[in-house]
Amino acid sequence: QPGSRAFYYESTRKGPAPDLNLLIVPLYGWLWHRTGDMKFLYKGDELFAGGVEGARLGGKQFSQNYRWSFDYVKWRSVAPVPDPKAGNYSKERALLPLKNLSVFPNPAKLSESLKITFDRLVAGCTVTIFNSSDAQVRELLSGKKDYVEWDGKDEKKKPVPAGSYTYTVTTSEGAEKTGKLEIRK
Repeated sequence: QPGSRAFYYESTRKGPAPDLNLLIVPLYGWLWHRTGDMKFLYKGDELFAGGVEGARLGGKQFSQNYRWSFDYVKWRSVAPVPDPKAGNYSKERALLPLKNLSVFPNPAKLSESLKITFDRLVAGCTVTIFNSSDAQVRELLSGKKDYVEWDGKDEKKKPVPAGSYTYTVTTSEGAEKTGKLEIRK
């Protein structure tokens, strides 16, 4: 129902029924996660807030609302996974899964225990490291993990020299993000 932050419910009492919001709102989180369309995120947040503020705390409404409300929070909290087959697919939406990518330490100090972490990945990413001549040094796969560690060694397990390196992170959907790494002595 417009302006009420609740769905309309027709029963003995006609009008907005925030008691049902948290039962239905996980769908908005799922739609946001699958499409990246901000309208689902905004509407979902509005309905979630209406459900938290206006729902009753007893009986079956409590069970319905609070059992499902965690699903909305789960879907809403993760970056969308765009579908390249969708008609409104864009490069910006494709990069959303890599938006929070973190690479550390950078610069890194060359040592026996060197580990550079590519963190906050989505499952199925490929991290490719290139030297300053654009020759591939190493390729790493995230598998089901949300991070990858590079030990500073090439494909032959030999330590790389100090210098500048470029990395490319590619998702299984084909989105790419490129950055620079510095390894110092």
